[in-house]
Amino acid sequence: MSSADAFCHRRDNCRLCARTALHKVLSLAPIPLANAFVTREELETTQPRFPLDVWLCEGCGHVQLLDVVDSKVLFEHYVYVSGTSPAFVRHFGEYADEVVSRFARAQNGLVVEIGSNDGTLLKFFRDRGRRILGVDPAREIGRRLPASSRGSLPMQSPPSTGTPMSWPRTTCSHISTISIRSFAASRDCSRLPACSFSRSPTSPT
Repeated sequence: MSSADAFCHRRDNCRLCARTALHKVLSLAPIPLANAFVTREELETTQPRFPLDVWLCEGCGHVQLLDVVDSKVLFEHYVYVSGTSPAFVRHFGEYADEVVSRFARAQNGLVVEIGSNDGTLLKFFRDRGRRILGVDPAREIGRRLPASSRGSLPMQSPPSTGTPMSWPRTTCSHISTISIRSFAASRDCSRLPACSFSRSPTSPT
C-alpha cells in the first residue's frame, strides 16, 4: 500500500449519475497534490503521489477522476489565492460585468460562488450592488479574509465530514463556479443543488 492510499480511495460509480459502467480514457503518472509545497527540512522526504486516471461514464458521458482524496488533506493547508494573478483579477472583473449586464433585473440579488477562494470574483459583484456568499473548503483562506470582503453573508466552509451546510433560506439570482477543483473534490455531484450554474466561459491561461 502506498502512502497516498491512507488519504485516498477509488469510487466504483459515477460521481454524477451513480452508474457503474466506467471506462478509463487517460492514465497519467501519479503526482503530489498541487501547491503542496514543503520546507527546506522536508526536501528529502518522499511526498505521497496520488492517481491521475481519467474515466468516462458510459451512462451519462461525464468525464471524471474516480480517486477521492480526503478533503482535509486537500484543503487544510491550501495556499493558492486568486487575487495574486493579475490575469484572473482582470478576467473576473469582465465576467462580473457580463453577468450583471445579462441579468440586469436581478438588482440587489444574491450571487453565490462555489469555490470562492479569497473572494476576488465576489468583490466585483459586491461592488456592482449584489449581495454575495462564498463557499469554499479552504478554511484558512476564509478566516484570513477581512470582514469587508465577505459581503452580507459570511464565507462558508463545508465540513469535511460531509454534513450538509446551511445558511438563511433565501433565493439566489446567480450561482457561479470558476474553479474546476470545486467539482473535482466533490464526492457526489448528484447531490449538488438542482439549479442553473454559470461557469466562466474563457478563463485565462
